Amino acid sequence: MAAKKKNQQALLDSMAGLSADVQTGDNSIAKISLIAQAQYDAAMRCAELEDELKGAKGDLFRISTVDLPEAMREAGLEKFTTTDGLEIGVSREVVCGISEARREAALSWLVSNGFGGIIKSGVDVTFGRDEGEAAEKLVEQLKGDGLDVAFNQSIHAQTLKAFVKERMADTESEAEFPLELFGVFPFDKATVKASKKRKLGN
Repeated sequence: MAAKKKNQQALLDSMAGLSADVQTGDNSIAKISLIAQAQYDAAMRCAELEDELKGAKGDLFRISTVDLPEAMREAGLEKFTTTDGLEIGVSREVVCGISEARREAALSWLVSNGFGGIIKSGVDVTFGRDEGEAAEKLVEQLKGDGLDVAFNQSIHAQTLKAFVKERMADTESEAEFPLELFGVFPFDKATVKASKKRKLGN
């Protein structure tokens, strides 16, 4: 607090040498300077908190995906409740994504193996001014009108994740699921929550 007051006084003292050409009153200048310092301090504090949050999230990710799953695996447990009333569970999760380089091959694999239904198709059309009526025409007619039409296919991230988890759990399918093609990285993740008994304080 003392340091902050010292900084504020320093700001006020620095205003003493202002040119006589400045039309704004001394009180207004002092107020602006103090508010500016307050904004600067707030911005610095936000930056500090963001760094702390980033570090905390990193710790949480390491503990939940490495430390705790490994400890549970070494103990041969999938679920466990501590004496303090914390319920621990470990589940299999995946990170996946189709890179641009693997896009065509991945979509082709889906269609060839009967999973084309998860692919979303879209058409992007570029119109010039006063071409609103052209937007109402069918896609095949747009090309005939000389418009720039781009046909895009994609899979929603959550849809892809659910599909990948489903394929990995399917042990009866004859089609081998190409993990690398879909950028699949499986990992264990631990969840920790308070039991009902702990919530009630018993």
